[in-house]
Amino acid sequence: MGKFLITEEEKSKILGMYYKNTGKTLVKEDTTIPDNMWKSYIDAVNKAKSDAMTISSPPNMLSPEYIKDKNYSVAFATRINGVQKSLWYQCIDDEPRTKKDDTFFKAGQIYNDSFKLSDAATELNAGGTPWKEMFSWACKPAMAVLAARQAKAQPQAQVAAATTVATPTAAPVIQKTDAEKSIEQRKIKSDEANAKIKTLMSAEDFLNYNKDKATLDNEVNQLNTLLNLSQLSSEDKMALRNKVRVLIKYKPEYGQAPYYLMSSLQ
Repeated sequence: MGKFLITEEEKSKILGMYYKNTGKTLVKEDTTIPDNMWKSYIDAVNKAKSDAMTISSPPNMLSPEYIKDKNYSVAFATRINGVQKSLWYQCIDDEPRTKKDDTFFKAGQIYNDSFKLSDAATELNAGGTPWKEMFSWACKPAMAVLAARQAKAQPQAQVAAATTVATPTAAPVIQKTDAEKSIEQRKIKSDEANAKIKTLMSAEDFLNYNKDKATLDNEVNQLNTLLNLSQLSSEDKMALRNKVRVLIKYKPEYGQAPYYLMSSLQ
């Protein structure tokens, strides 16, 4: 079943486990979703008892680095029928396009790692849970950008209305667009994640089921975080999947909540 349900005992552990599972232990507390907001969402999911898509890894607050790169989206993960997807939620409209074929996303749209629009919003709405509250919180830093746009647009509109004759200007030099820069940045992060995964796999004892639980927890959580960012080749994914199969054979808990390790390799 695709239900994202937890027992009462698991509820008491969910907050600590999701920090580890998403690799967010190094993120400043004020940029990580408030505990009560995440707990409210989990409680609502359990109460709904629905087969609809659920959020398995919530968004962090939009970072200053992303805003600097004019990337106004936050990453998160969903799960349905045991399959996890990495997605992006657009907080505010992208910067205006300079070319007709530029990638452009509007506020509230959700897209995948291939920059294709997703129908995740419809599927999440089907569950009847308050998922949008988390994204309103995560997107707060983008509101300053939106306010600055509006303030800039107002005087420009006044000047345009008062001008009767347009002054010819030189044709602008078209440089690399913000969307292209954003794609490049994500490609860099994906390549870095791929390289880190290959380094981990090169160690003979990586995911060795004979290790103590604390060490295995750390390796599994680190791997899940990297998988959310990476784009592995079919060959590398197959090699990693074989390692994971051996681990789950002897340690089946890593294929279940909250790890779902094999699901990340589907």
